[in-house]
Amino acid sequence: MNTKIFTALTALAVITPLSALANSYDEKKNSSSSNFFNNDIFKDTYVSIGYGKSLPQGKLKGLTIDNNDEEFYIKKKLKNTNIFKTALGKKIDSLRVEFEFLHSKKHNLSFFNKNISANDTYSYKLHSTHYTYFINTYYDFQNLYSNLRPYVGLGIGFSRNKLSSESVSLNYSTNFLKSSKKFSNSFAWNASLGMIVDINEHLFLDFSYKYMDLGRAKGTPLQDPLGTISTDNNNIKGRFRNNVFLVSAGFKF
Repeated sequence: MNTKIFTALTALAVITPLSALANSYDEKKNSSSSNFFNNDIFKDTYVSIGYGKSLPQGKLKGLTIDNNDEEFYIKKKLKNTNIFKTALGKKIDSLRVEFEFLHSKKHNLSFFNKNISANDTYSYKLHSTHYTYFINTYYDFQNLYSNLRPYVGLGIGFSRNKLSSESVSLNYSTNFLKSSKKFSNSFAWNASLGMIVDINEHLFLDFSYKYMDLGRAKGTPLQDPLGTISTDNNNIKGRFRNNVFLVSAGFKF
């Protein structure tokens, strides 16, 4: 499906139930019998969900093999992928404090090396998946218009990074290195800027950009089909740094 169409359908699927929730919330809040919804704990609290694109910055070093079966690293860039977010936050004057979860799946990259004399081709595929948790602080500037509010923010947290390696092939037929997976937890941080568009008292859209550093890439040594170590070297080196563009829809209590 076309990305623009998918994004529009996603936004519609999010905003429609949120609009219904806003109407229901107002009815319950205004009813004299509902003390729960008038509790101050909900004041200036919000929830949001979002979808966007994660664009890796820079290149990672991937382990490959030369014509003499010696190991060396070559630089390759991960491919772009989708990213999803959920968040819970509270506004305090011009500041907002927010807990945010982001999930990006399968940043892919591949390595190819051909031994011309032996007519052998080595193919090596990797992909990374990230589960990231942030505590963010935002500063909201004064409204540009009645419903447009720019902001900047910083956040710290940790990221659970999964690096998966698919098997290396010889002559596109014989697999001589098996697949492997590596999980690692790393300190993560982000810097962001964005624009909030207030639709009504409760609903808003958030258009944002984030620069995220998710820590060092930690892979696994190459292995043969029997599980014995073929090399002591990590199969990937570098840091996961991403430029993230998000569109979110939120509900304010």
